[in-house]
Amino acid sequence: MALSDPNLWDRLRAFQLDDAKAALTFSARLARENNWTHDYALRVVEEYKKFTYLACTSKHKMPPSDEVDQAWHLHLLYTYSYWGEFCNNVLQKKLHHGPTKGGKTEGEKFLKSYVATKALYKEEFGTEPPKNIWPMPKIRFSRPLKMARIDLHGNWIIPKAPLLRYSRLILAIILLALMAGAGAGIVPLWLGFSLIGSVLFMSLVGPAWTLLTGKTHEKSENKNDAGCGIVGCGACGDIGCGGGCGGCGG
Repeated sequence: MALSDPNLWDRLRAFQLDDAKAALTFSARLARENNWTHDYALRVVEEYKKFTYLACTSKHKMPPSDEVDQAWHLHLLYTYSYWGEFCNNVLQKKLHHGPTKGGKTEGEKFLKSYVATKALYKEEFGTEPPKNIWPMPKIRFSRPLKMARIDLHGNWIIPKAPLLRYSRLILAIILLALMAGAGAGIVPLWLGFSLIGSVLFMSLVGPAWTLLTGKTHEKSENKNDAGCGIVGCGACGDIGCGGGCGGCGG
């Protein structure tokens, strides 16, 4: 590994975001807010340091992965740490977070920049960035737009993917249960046939939509004029999300 600025990397490696005296450390908060394991959050923090190194050694703006961007967002909230210590003493430059302006052109620019970020990562650190933190551009720029803060104390979250994957099996089980209930007299015959009809109708909605439009409802809802749904740096379409790119200044 032949770094272009080994002194900067030495300062970054020595810098600690976690305060040992804090009941809730930076990495623990990062893990909690993103529903990550603490070990994974610590790896993201390490990749965040590498990203800031790339942002300050490159002549171009460097977009991070969404995972790294979450660490950056959180660090910006620790204003004394970020501006007072990190930028002044470690980076010795000001690293600004610039949200996308939106639009197709902006999206295409950030897509290319993200590829360049990963290429520079390999050049500087001598290895490919970890895929579970730095996903491929196709994955990085296909995240759903509808992300929001959720109160996990008062709400349950059920992932869509398993339900969609096994939707036919689930519908078949419901259908058999209704038929058995109607046959055994547990469910009134008229109600059983009504519910069976409703289940069958719902099971046809997805395939019918795909047949008529050539795409799923979820994709058509989440894609925009640039063909991608993004949360984070380089978002396509007319959205002003909080993802940013690194650009060091004086």
